[in-house]
Amino acid sequence: LHYKPYELCWQPPHKANDVRVYGELYTSESLLTAHRQLQDSPPELGCTLPCHIIRLMLWSDATHLTTFGTAKLWPLYVYMGNKSKYMHCKPSSNLCSHVAYFHTLPDAFKDFVAENAGENSPGDSLFMHCHRELFHAQWGILLNAEFIKAYHHGVVCSV
Repeated sequence: LHYKPYELCWQPPHKANDVRVYGELYTSESLLTAHRQLQDSPPELGCTLPCHIIRLMLWSDATHLTTFGTAKLWPLYVYMGNKSKYMHCKPSSNLCSHVAYFHTLPDAFKDFVAENAGENSPGDSLFMHCHRELFHAQWGILLNAEFIKAYHHGVVCSV
């Protein structure tokens, strides 16, 4: 686990200057900048512990549950960006965690709209809007006050 980001360089044999190597989150310019800002910021009142940034990488994609049929889930996965991308791609490393499952618009809602709209059906734009609102409402639950407080003020972790 890389607590402190660093700049990774390579010295090619045919060049006088180092070449910056990009490829991991913990060697990225954005994490180096964020780490410097965190270290330069005033500490939390009464806290003398070292401060580090843990990068959370979130993924979500529909997962079909059956070969035939339409049963599916929409899981949310989280990885820690402070681990190597080469470890993330190994299922045996157990670095991926399921955080939540997103709901999608139920078929009953679509049926309700179809029954009540008649010939004046609003079309796909209504369903796209409702799906977006549902998705954002679920993110609002995940990114609750406790999460936002931890985001701004940190949490104490022990190894």
